[in-house]
Amino acid sequence: MAGDFILAPHPLFDIVGQDLEIVVPVSPWEAALGAKVTVPTLKESILLTIPPGSQAGQRLRVKGKGLVSKKQTGDLYAVLENRDAAETG
Repeated sequence: MAGDFILAPHPLFDIVGQDLEIVVPVSPWEAALGAKVTVPTLKESILLTIPPGSQAGQRLRVKGKGLVSKKQTGDLYAVLENRDAAETG
């Protein structure tokens, strides 16, 4: 309708206050052994270090990569998700 303002969810990020959350699929060996994976932010892609011994559901904080306001800048939280070995090719 004319004049309606419709917001759609972002395809990559969930917004939680000033913070952003993104699901990052990792293979079992990346979680167990540690790895570096490319993760998008609102401005650019960054290289995120997955520490050895990480587990699905773990949240990794990237300070200052969330939403920006006049008073503060939020953080980006990368939520690790298991990626099946069959998906890795």
